[in-house]
Amino acid sequence: MSSVAFNHVTYKNVFRFAFLTATITYILGLFVDVINVDAAQYASISKEMLQSGSYLIVKHCGKDYLDKPPLLFWLSALFFKIFGIHNWSYKLPSYLFTLLGVFATYKLATSLYDKQVGKLSALILYTCQAFFMFNNDVRTDTLLAACVITAIWMLHEFSQQNKWYWLVGGFVFVALGMMAKGPIGAVAPALAIGSHLLLKKEWHKLFNWKWLLGIPITLFILLPMCWGLYIQHGWKGVEFFFWTQSFGRITGENVWRNDAGYLFFVHTFLWSFLPWSLFAIYALVDSLVAFIKRKTLPEYISLFGFLLTFVALSLSKYKLPHYIFVVFPLIAILTAEIIEIRIVKQPIVLKWFTRIHFILFLVYSIATALLFYVFPVTNLWLPTIAVALLFSAAYLYYLKIFDGLVIPLAIAAIALNFALNIHFYPALLAYQPAKQAANILLQESNAEDKIYFYERKSPAFDFYFRSTNINSLFGNDLTNTIIEKGSWIYSEEPYFIDKIKESGVAFTEIKELQNYPVQFLNIQFLNPSTRNKTIKKAYIVKI
Repeated sequence: MSSVAFNHVTYKNVFRFAFLTATITYILGLFVDVINVDAAQYASISKEMLQSGSYLIVKHCGKDYLDKPPLLFWLSALFFKIFGIHNWSYKLPSYLFTLLGVFATYKLATSLYDKQVGKLSALILYTCQAFFMFNNDVRTDTLLAACVITAIWMLHEFSQQNKWYWLVGGFVFVALGMMAKGPIGAVAPALAIGSHLLLKKEWHKLFNWKWLLGIPITLFILLPMCWGLYIQHGWKGVEFFFWTQSFGRITGENVWRNDAGYLFFVHTFLWSFLPWSLFAIYALVDSLVAFIKRKTLPEYISLFGFLLTFVALSLSKYKLPHYIFVVFPLIAILTAEIIEIRIVKQPIVLKWFTRIHFILFLVYSIATALLFYVFPVTNLWLPTIAVALLFSAAYLYYLKIFDGLVIPLAIAAIALNFALNIHFYPALLAYQPAKQAANILLQESNAEDKIYFYERKSPAFDFYFRSTNINSLFGNDLTNTIIEKGSWIYSEEPYFIDKIKESGVAFTEIKELQNYPVQFLNIQFLNPSTRNKTIKKAYIVKI
């Protein structure tokens, strides 16, 4: 076999191996328990929607809910109806949309450059930490990112081919993106496509009257959601969706604010786009320098679609890390282009990035090993598979296949997330007591009508228990409320036992569960020798 043929076969095989192992890692994550608070709340709302049969009226624990658009709830409720209520059936719609987003990234990058850049873009996106993370801790942004990049791909194809089906498809996904997270589903594609056509000076495409057809297409798809908002909340609900929840965070009309600085998403990007962050920064700087020097770039969709949306989101007075994930498909394309077309053709730059790559590979290897130290294993096959993946990555790095840049680092990222999904998260979520509490109370006959929360509600408990309509007790309610004998009280407050003893309420038994807020990890908890100092108790008390 010739060298060229061998390299072609090897190239295809290692790409397939990387995508296959990444897919297996994602699928394993589907079976991990949902994490408090947001993911569990969305799962609970979806279950309540299924049980009530009311799909236009969104409620949480029987109360009106307005914070998020309904697409995630509709899809999850549908999958619950088809497959039953499980961790995996809740997460599966989001993962399927992730696959769509990766495919759309490949198609867009192929259209803008070539198939090689397309494949690299898809692999970079599929193996970045953010995508592994928000397929486990499911948010509405998972659907949003997929819808936005699919809309951008289709609308770009329309601008090139002027075929009606690309226009319709593009605006259908604009509408779906809006139903996933709000107007950002329309703003991000508009910034990406608009900046590209403007800077390319393709005026006849920019001012094509057919773009106006997108308005009725989008509104038609949004109609059921808007009708549901109106009948549930009146015009206030419609205004909240189109303005207050998104643009209101910039103007200050939205009450939600954490006053995160304007650079909040900069450090968020550095960790969430790992292991590709440094490559991406180089790509951004290199492209911006070229733009400032008035060099013509091959395309402007990825650069300005990313930057303009990044800046717009940074103006919000309320920011959370996952808000920026929507533009990761675009930066994946820009990163792939810089690696494939420019870095590999500059020996000095390639040399430095190869060294940086090796350091990142070592960091990922050490991090993977630490996961098995934090929670010791009993089944040796778990670390064996992770180590085998790392050895395969090291071997590819040693062979310097494809200049040793992308594939080895992608496999190292897969090894880390394999260890997270199959070992670390299941061990960690044993300290989230809601599922254990729900399972205990499900074994009690007639417990459903005799359960109370004390103080804080637990969305994860709502999801894993039969009912989401559970009464709550606060403060002095223990003494002021007549609690029927045989009832159960569940509390994750560490002082609960002292409170119930002070109230004089008689109880017959106490079940104690380990409790730790798993979304707030710290070194003391991660260290096995000091972990017990951080563990609190959750309680189930029978009256």
